[in-house]
Amino acid sequence: RCDGYRKNAGNFARKTFAEYGSAGGHREAARAELPLKNLPLRVSFFRESAISGSLFLGEDTSEAFTSAFSVSDLPEGETVVIKAVATDALGRSTTITVSGSVVTNQDPIAVCKNTTVYLDTNGNASITASDVDDGSSDPDPSDSISLSVSPDSFDCSNIGSNVVILTVTDNQDASATCDAIVTVVDNLPPVPDTDPLPQVNGECSATIPAAPTATDNCAGTVTGTTGDPLSYSTQGTYTVTWTFDDGKGNTSSQTQQVVVQDTVAPTVITKNITVPLNANGNASISVDDIDNGSTDNCCLGSKSISKSSFTCADVGQNTVILTVTDCNGTSSSAPATVTVVDNIAPVVLTQDVVVYLDDCNASITADDINAGSSDACGIASLSVDQDSFTCSDIGENTVTLTVTDNNGNSSTGTATVTIPNRPPHVDTAYPSTD
Repeated sequence: RCDGYRKNAGNFARKTFAEYGSAGGHREAARAELPLKNLPLRVSFFRESAISGSLFLGEDTSEAFTSAFSVSDLPEGETVVIKAVATDALGRSTTITVSGSVVTNQDPIAVCKNTTVYLDTNGNASITASDVDDGSSDPDPSDSISLSVSPDSFDCSNIGSNVVILTVTDNQDASATCDAIVTVVDNLPPVPDTDPLPQVNGECSATIPAAPTATDNCAGTVTGTTGDPLSYSTQGTYTVTWTFDDGKGNTSSQTQQVVVQDTVAPTVITKNITVPLNANGNASISVDDIDNGSTDNCCLGSKSISKSSFTCADVGQNTVILTVTDCNGTSSSAPATVTVVDNIAPVVLTQDVVVYLDDCNASITADDINAGSSDACGIASLSVDQDSFTCSDIGENTVTLTVTDNNGNSSTGTATVTIPNRPPHVDTAYPSTD
């Protein structure tokens, strides 16, 4: 029965059951009478199972009749006819004839193939049955098969060849197996934990503090190795190559820069000094004379001064520059005051002279008794302590010559000035006193 709107019940019954009996009805209701003998029942009975069944008439199973039947221990290929006679509550009966041949259910055929799987970044891999199935089948055309494989998951402990079992099961619960080789491969190299690696810097030297690490899907933490030095003391830029090996033939590498660059200039410390000129009017100094302990963060290389020689022209304060260069070529400078002094007195040379009175008077100059006095820096002045004479000075007189140089140094020497008691030419007007 139906509501007549979605389907026409009578038409549905005629189209569906007219081939096997009488059927008809109207839009909302229909009826079909189908003799069971008219139904095409074709079966195969499998020896491996005892088959039983129940037959029902009508939709309400409580009013149905049943007839159990079974097939077992029959020769293969023999045709079997099963008749089921049923009588309902009204005394009506019918006979159902089911015929078929007895066959033996055949096991499926398992066919395997080898395969290779690759571990992922977590160190795992898996397969399905189809990965190792190479065309498994069942010889019974009506049978269907299902596939399963064990084991189907792998990890780092399974690297290499592994035997798995493929099981082929048909819908009659018959099964067959075969072995396949699953080769588990780890082809993933370690992944550096820090990329890029930080640059290592140093002023005088630089040392990489620790080897970098990488993470591997199987080996876990891998410490890098290198054949390059880890410490450098020469200025420059160096490249260190690190290699990470997981022990399974997979490696990765990365580089790290090491830079040794001295950017700190030396600390120049000077001191002021005083240097005297020698007798020749010269003086000289060295670097150490004005260096007062200059230092460098790495190492000192060379020192130089802007002026090392002095003459009389340099008497007084002179600015001298001390330049210090470290062993890495960085330099700095600082001034020092070099005071040049002239402490050498002139050399006084005198000569004796005779001076005649003229009208009882006579005089001399410093040049008269100077016999070539000298000074390295030059003579500024000459003077005598007595330059005038009278009749009272007749005879020998000691006169002192004072020589002063350009730098205020002076020295003295004496000369004898003789005043004769007669003029240089004797005549009758001046009788001899002898």
